[in-house]
Amino acid sequence: MSSRPRALVTGAGIRLGRAMAVALAQDGFDLVLHYRSSQNQVQVTAQMCAAHGASSQIVQGDLSQVEACCSVALTAGAVDVLVNSAALYEAVPIQDITPQQWEQMLAVNTRAPFFLTQALLPGLRASKRPGGGCVVMLGDIGGQRPSPGFTHYSVSKAGVLMLTEALALELAPTVRVNAINPGT
Repeated sequence: MSSRPRALVTGAGIRLGRAMAVALAQDGFDLVLHYRSSQNQVQVTAQMCAAHGASSQIVQGDLSQVEACCSVALTAGAVDVLVNSAALYEAVPIQDITPQQWEQMLAVNTRAPFFLTQALLPGLRASKRPGGGCVVMLGDIGGQRPSPGFTHYSVSKAGVLMLTEALALELAPTVRVNAINPGT
């Protein structure tokens, strides 16, 4: 068994998830790479991580389902770092947002990070890394400054920011919880 630290990155097949997975690989982490539908892209991410000496385990799951969050966490096992990068993003005028779209957006963007953190908490608390375990949430500037047509997205990302603050208070000092709020 490797003595390297381990990180789970959700949404690791594309964009920021991929970039963070590769950065963690460069920093000496082995990875658990999650994807929902970007199987080919997550394979590329794994190859990019391998180029930096990291081993990667790939796990598929639809994080809109609580059961899938638990399954992904169970497959990942003990990790030192959780990066909640998976997200839905879509523009829909307020009059056209359906209850299903509303629920799906909040399930993936806000609920999944909570249940993943909860499920991985024993390993995060047991981390021997300097500073302990770490959870990184991917917020969005839209959670602070909404744009027209993105109401359900902005609400979900505002929830991520509050979730970050609540978890940071509750899990300190053994687990650090922070958010990154990228813009366009």
